[in-house]
Amino acid sequence: MRASSPEELEAFLSGHEPVGSGAAFKPGDEFGEWRIAAFAGKGGNGEVYRAVHAELGTEAALKVLMKDGAEEHFRQEAKLLSGINQECFPRFYSFGEVHGHLYYTMEWLEPVTQLPKEDGKVAELMIAVSKAVAELHRRGLAHRDIKPKNIMFREGKPVLIDFGLVERIGTQVAKGEGTRQYAAPEQFSGGEVSEANDIHALGVLANGCFEGNPPPEWARIISRATSSIPDRRYQTVTEFILAITQRNRSRRLWQIAAMSLALGAAFLGIYGWHKSRDPEKLHWRNLCHVATTNLVARELVYERWETNQVGNTVMALPAELRYRNTTNEIRETVIELAKGSHSFLRPINLPDGNYRVKGPGRLTAEIIGSGNVTMRLDNCEFDNLTMLPPPENNIRYIAERGSRLNFANLDENRKVLENMAIPDESNAEVRFRGQLSSQDRWKKALEEASGPYIENMDEEARDKFFIERIRSGRQ
Repeated sequence: MRASSPEELEAFLSGHEPVGSGAAFKPGDEFGEWRIAAFAGKGGNGEVYRAVHAELGTEAALKVLMKDGAEEHFRQEAKLLSGINQECFPRFYSFGEVHGHLYYTMEWLEPVTQLPKEDGKVAELMIAVSKAVAELHRRGLAHRDIKPKNIMFREGKPVLIDFGLVERIGTQVAKGEGTRQYAAPEQFSGGEVSEANDIHALGVLANGCFEGNPPPEWARIISRATSSIPDRRYQTVTEFILAITQRNRSRRLWQIAAMSLALGAAFLGIYGWHKSRDPEKLHWRNLCHVATTNLVARELVYERWETNQVGNTVMALPAELRYRNTTNEIRETVIELAKGSHSFLRPINLPDGNYRVKGPGRLTAEIIGSGNVTMRLDNCEFDNLTMLPPPENNIRYIAERGSRLNFANLDENRKVLENMAIPDESNAEVRFRGQLSSQDRWKKALEEASGPYIENMDEEARDKFFIERIRSGRQ
């Protein structure tokens, strides 16, 4: 038996393959200020080494491009890492070219030794990784290679790595790439890169934590995330995260209901709630749920002025501007229309807070704010029956992508528009005195119900009659 070389012993102690396993470089080779210590592995377009800074002794993962024709993608990969400063991504150190090869260095992280199996630990892992994926999607990118090998740890916290297959969402690819065990089926038939590719991989990752035998509350989530039909998966990673955070809600509700039935008094409360004289309130509650949303804002961080003389006037004009995007996390009450049409006869009074009307779908209602209310319209139609224009009704509207807001009972008012935010790219529309699709149904219901028939009804029966009329009109 031959004696091991110092290089092979170094690689063995570091938990990686010996450098003699087909690596292009050996211990001691230098890349700028970094010196290779051991071989870590190969990827689709390069090799990864454990490197040490020549003077500081800092450890780093050094990735070297070995694939011809991939230089631009490699540069974009390094640029992406250098521009992200978040806990769920590796810290970027340097970029350069040595020996005719492009390379970059990032922090050295600990690999996953074993996926968690306990419910709470699985949820922590999946939410952390999903937030990293959501950040890529916010930047218009898809990772396309989410798997245990590409999840490392920093002080026990998951970090998503390996951006060699990252592509811009909407890009047409002739032939898909990825790890077949985790990649979505459509990745191997080519076509368009989408968020759905990563959502499928996240579902497979969660399934792997439970070794293919997830508990019922997880099985429903995994089944939807890994559907072979992309449109049937969660539409966004945020929806996937929300499903995880609410996975035990049904089970807890059953436990509470069982305790309530045993006590007896709570049963009467539940019965009375279902027999409420105001079914519209119940309908509104069923539409609403609370969610946490990341909002991106543009912030001016650099401004340079130049002094110019125009005639006899000296003017200071901005010569250079630079902005950055900042992410703020807010809690919202989401009104989920779910492609339906929802009409309310009675006014809805909203307390202080943030609200999002999420489409596709249509909402017809008189909504009033009792405090500081911000309402975002997200890909929906809102026939607003309010008689009070903003800001008198205490609501600030933000019309986002593809939304249509119709103030059905208001004339066009500049003050209303001044108290609204409509991003240029939102393709949103604001109308005044627009036609109501549901108003004709109400008139018809009133005409059919006129005369002795409605006069003989008590208040409760009359309310139920109108609600049923509206509901039947939606079907």
